Amino acid sequence: MSVNQRTLPDKRLRILENSRLVRNSDEKAEVIEEHNPSLPDPSITRDEVDLECRRLRPMIYGADGIALAQNSHDRLVDVNIISHLALWIQEATRVSRKLWIDFPYEFQQDSPARVAALNIISIVAKANAPFLSYICKTPRQAELVDTQTRVNAGLVSMVYSLISQLLRFRPPDDGFRFDQSMLSRLSGDISCWNVALGLLSALLEHTPITRYCIIHGLNELETGEGAVKCEEFLRVLLSHSNRHGSRFSIIFTTSGLSRALYGVMDQKDRASSSESTKAIERRGVDLGFMEM
Repeated sequence: MSVNQRTLPDKRLRILENSRLVRNSDEKAEVIEEHNPSLPDPSITRDEVDLECRRLRPMIYGADGIALAQNSHDRLVDVNIISHLALWIQEATRVSRKLWIDFPYEFQQDSPARVAALNIISIVAKANAPFLSYICKTPRQAELVDTQTRVNAGLVSMVYSLISQLLRFRPPDDGFRFDQSMLSRLSGDISCWNVALGLLSALLEHTPITRYCIIHGLNELETGEGAVKCEEFLRVLLSHSNRHGSRFSIIFTTSGLSRALYGVMDQKDRASSSESTKAIERRGVDLGFMEM
């Protein structure tokens, strides 16, 4: 065997070893770069997110219901739901509880379902309990750009409202961070839906002080593909409520039935009222006596 024949495998071996060293060196460099604390952090704090999200406020069309509850003098509710509300209030002070109350569909704004929701908001607010609330609304088409539908705008509005409410809290030792590049993608368009849900989920996780959530009129946002989006929204709320150690109780009221709620709520967490507004005016019960 010639010298060249003997040294060829050695040369190949050295080439392979060198290529491995280069590759391993590159991988190590990537790892070092990834964990280098001197590099800029792409995530931002709650205060910074709050400042960035102020541009989203004009895209909120519904209301948190607090002012509506304060100005409402209607305290009458169906006597048949009193026991369900009392149990929810009693147990929600200790553990996570869920409740969906459906009422007969009524076209008028001050439906029994809305009145019940405002009464619950009033009770929780008087107890100075940290809570979220939202009265769903589909905006008028004249308020929207041509590319938006009323339902999609209403869905985005609901999530943005809850995000804005959560950003008001300042928990001690706040570990909340969110990717700035993702945040910059938020607009009023439904294409940003998953980013908005991700931000909502992160804020819920890092705002454990929030104990209650009252949502009225979710079924108004279920037209067309809205039902799927409502289910995705519900999964975020219920996942947080069901998390081990969480005490986050939710109550939904709807005027009529809800496909999304029907698909995720257990029968034991449901109550129904068959009383119309006129019937409640005649034999309703004043909820003003109830407190947390």
